[in-house]
Amino acid sequence: MGSAYFLAVLIGSSCSWATASADETDFQQVLSEARSLAGQGKYEEALQKHLWFHENSKSAPGMGGVRLSFALSYWVELGEKYPKAREALVAVRDDDLKAFEGGRGTFQLFHEVASIDRYLDDRPRTVSLFKAIRKEKPELASTCYLIAEEDLASAREYAICGEFIADATDRLDQIANNRAMQAKFAPEGQPLLGKMADQAFVKGVRRLVEILVGVGRKPEAEEVRARGLAVLDAPGIRSAVEDAIRGPKPEDGEESAVRQVVERYVQAREAKDPKAIEALFTPDADQLVSDGVWRKGHEELVRGMLESSRKNPARRTIAVESVRFLAPDVALVDGRYKQEAAQTGGLDREMWTSIALKRSLDGWKIAAIRNMLPSAPPPR
Repeated sequence: MGSAYFLAVLIGSSCSWATASADETDFQQVLSEARSLAGQGKYEEALQKHLWFHENSKSAPGMGGVRLSFALSYWVELGEKYPKAREALVAVRDDDLKAFEGGRGTFQLFHEVASIDRYLDDRPRTVSLFKAIRKEKPELASTCYLIAEEDLASAREYAICGEFIADATDRLDQIANNRAMQAKFAPEGQPLLGKMADQAFVKGVRRLVEILVGVGRKPEAEEVRARGLAVLDAPGIRSAVEDAIRGPKPEDGEESAVRQVVERYVQAREAKDPKAIEALFTPDADQLVSDGVWRKGHEELVRGMLESSRKNPARRTIAVESVRFLAPDVALVDGRYKQEAAQTGGLDREMWTSIALKRSLDGWKIAAIRNMLPSAPPPR
């Protein structure tokens, strides 16, 4: 079932409860009712409220920020309990993507896609969409850049970011003005909102510095740091340039993700599944095995591994000893590689393996493997 049809059915059914016009509706009340229904386990009714709210609050005064933030977080929360709700949100996003494919993309649609992607934890899709817009509609890309900047920087697409930052001080002024506006409209007696504005400012300055350092504009990065400190003296701004030069640290969970790739590699080898093996490697990956054979590229890797398993049907295991991050997107795994063949009449082999992995928009992929068979110690 296509996403457009899926949405039509869902939105059609959502109209059955909405007897008042959108102009007469208390949108905050609708959102509150959606959360209440979800809490009562009335998931389908809650979903209908979310669909109605999302569609009808597009032009409602004061609802723009709520629609693409709190409302989406509540919707994703519902999707964790009720998979149909997540499917509906994905269908909304996919419908927007089809508009871009058909040449009907707008800033508003890009903002919606980017917001949904963030709550679905699918930021690489936003990056891919922005790249396509940049290529096909440069003027629209210029309009959408500020929405995409965080996702582009997270993906280390610094060169693309640099294209849209002609004057770093102007970009800093935008970040500072956002902080001032948030502080101006924060209700009295709510210091948390002011603190959030400061945190957003620090984050924005650090991201700008990171981008400038990433494209070789270090003098501008240092000027941005100095000007940022004049607005808000914060430790995160003081260390921004040095932190950018060192590069971002691996995110929490990255080591676990790397270990899982190694585990899937072992499983794919044991299953002798050529497609599963190929999917784990970068296109230019290579493997140097203990007998000196050097396999290069997907075709040689898969063919060589399957042939090796045919000749030696031993059970293969890798016990990871260490995971080191040579860069935020490059990991080196060292482990004990064992081929257990005694049960099939062969000899067990105990070796070492080093596996280099590179992170891309598709996740961690194996870029190189080096297998080593320890030699006998020299005679004394």
